[in-house]
Amino acid sequence: MGWFKSKREIKFVGSKIPTYLCSTELINIIQRCLVDSTDYESECFVSGISYGRILIPTSVFKPKHITRTVVSARADPLSLFDLYLRNKKYGLTIYLMCHLHPGNGPYSTYPSSIDMTTMKRWETNFPLVGLIFTRSGYFRFFSVKREFEIRIKGKGVEKYDEKLYRIKS
Repeated sequence: MGWFKSKREIKFVGSKIPTYLCSTELINIIQRCLVDSTDYESECFVSGISYGRILIPTSVFKPKHITRTVVSARADPLSLFDLYLRNKKYGLTIYLMCHLHPGNGPYSTYPSSIDMTTMKRWETNFPLVGLIFTRSGYFRFFSVKREFEIRIKGKGVEKYDEKLYRIKS
């Protein structure tokens, strides 16, 4: 049945809570997009399609950065405008705002106060959630005010709690 283990599981399609369906391949692509040879933070955005409350992230966009340090990354506004134009052309919406935190392990995936302020601003205009990665393969989905569910399908990702996962090495 593909994304669904049984016919009963299909019931969530009518859920009032948005459900993000991600493949393990997409998760690995995002991590490779974020992790480079520096110790700096990095960010990317993932756009996709929807079917009612089912949101399916499909394509990764890495903006040019104005600044990158070990504790922050700031995208070039013109690069973000390119993302807007691309999404408009293909009928896509931004669903994930992803970035890399310094540190390793699950505790490095918690959003900072800056992350929460930034997410609050973005959530006003887009049905997106945040996604924080570490170099050790842990990643956490988060939102300031939006209820959501995550379903990750495929091999190579372990679930640790409701929103915390790890890419198997």
